[in-house]
Amino acid sequence: MAAKAAGGSGRHGGDPPALATAPVFAAMGRAYEERIGDGQCDVSSWRGRCAGGMNAGFARGDVSWVRRPRKVRMYFWLKFLHIAAMAVWFAGLFFLPRLLSARHREEEDAVREYFNPVTNALFFRIATPAAIVTVTLGMILIAYGPTGAWLVMKLVVVALAVLLHLYFGLLLYELGHGRDRHGVWFYRVAGWVPLALLLGIAALTGAKPQTAGDLPAPPVAAAR
Repeated sequence: MAAKAAGGSGRHGGDPPALATAPVFAAMGRAYEERIGDGQCDVSSWRGRCAGGMNAGFARGDVSWVRRPRKVRMYFWLKFLHIAAMAVWFAGLFFLPRLLSARHREEEDAVREYFNPVTNALFFRIATPAAIVTVTLGMILIAYGPTGAWLVMKLVVVALAVLLHLYFGLLLYELGHGRDRHGVWFYRVAGWVPLALLLGIAALTGAKPQTAGDLPAPPVAAAR
């Protein structure tokens, strides 16, 4: 009866002896941490793989699941800052071609007193630092062990975004020296390239394909 009162064995077919001598929330907290350590709960997808255990804990009135391991909390904040920095970076990549196009059409944005400080601030003070933070945090997140063909393809897309960023910087340098290589249509088309790259990154991150075409999946992913 004591074991039933402590762990609810009437519903779940009996609890380990530890639950008879320890509070339910402590035992469940230890079990959760052991599952993290054994790889049963992937840090990058703990919500999906451990949802059953968490729901069972909440059904018993246990709130210890909220106290996630430090590794999980660190991963969450790194990923949050990574996504936020990427949003700022791509906002700059979206806006720069439109400023260059407006300059060709001689709109109000093309006034020298407005165009020069805005483009310099957008590229050097906003987009470039955001790009550095995005790439740096992305490299740190790789240390958490994601695998699969999606990661390689995502890195290729990010490399293309970096090259596009550097090319926009080259265009600003050329404009500063009075040289303009392209017309308004080039900048209009260039304004859609960051959108295509961002959609590619989002699709690869969301789908996470473990293989590409006929290539086998990585050994680590296949073992899981």
